[in-house]
Amino acid sequence: MTRHILTLFLLLACFQVVIAGPARADTCTADADADQDVFNAGVACTDDDSAEPVVDSGAGTGGVQTELHLVCANLGVDLSPDGSNCVTPLTCGAGGIVYQQYAVQPTGLEYLQTLCLTPAEAADIPGAPVVLTAAMIAQAFREVELPTSTIIVQPPGGETLVNIATLVRTEAEPFTRTVTLLGRSITLDISPDSYTWHFGDGTTLSTTEPGQPYDSALPATAYVSHEYASAQKASVSVDTTWSARWREGTGDWQPVDGTVTTTGPAQTLTVRTATPRLTAAGFSYD
Repeated sequence: MTRHILTLFLLLACFQVVIAGPARADTCTADADADQDVFNAGVACTDDDSAEPVVDSGAGTGGVQTELHLVCANLGVDLSPDGSNCVTPLTCGAGGIVYQQYAVQPTGLEYLQTLCLTPAEAADIPGAPVVLTAAMIAQAFREVELPTSTIIVQPPGGETLVNIATLVRTEAEPFTRTVTLLGRSITLDISPDSYTWHFGDGTTLSTTEPGQPYDSALPATAYVSHEYASAQKASVSVDTTWSARWREGTGDWQPVDGTVTTTGPAQTLTVRTATPRLTAAGFSYD
């Protein structure tokens, strides 16, 4: 009889384990003792790809009103409705953000569970604060269509001479773009950051200036220039590297991680060996 009772007990225990499996893909647990203030508890998350998230915000199980709040490195749990006080949200899993869920009781908020939600998952939950991560902003910047820069060469006409300063420049201006991420309007302020000049003879030059046209009042150091050592046909071009900053509404500007480089079209430049004679129309060759 004792053996049958023990067997029945083990079967019931196994049945409880099966039906009480994980409730979501990324499960987080608050690292707190029973008497510890949950708002200051640490958070530990583990991945379980076999389960789907089960969470709501609003009318929860049994008609209980619930709220989701961000967990932040700078202040613990952010109880503001939109998460605006959360400077550095805690991350978890593959691109997830740590949230804590609370039941709204007559006496205040009652902690329910700690969750790991991706921004897209959080956006689908009414009332949940949505975090725009640095990776999301950077991806939006990379998807903006950036202008390509055309190289402008002096002397004009597609010809130059060996052993003289051939001037190059391009035109690239800052601009703004507005994009929508998870239903939120984001402004990107995009600017040219640097330029890489390809002179077609195996040499390149990187500058932070776009160059400028010849002006007799300016010193030689004011230009972006190159001297060719031998006659040749050179393929010249310029690549422009762009950086950006972003903000939501009239908020503070924040830098966007990373840069994007556009490759400008190549032009053929004929480099001659000759004795130059400068005329009003440009160079002539004797």
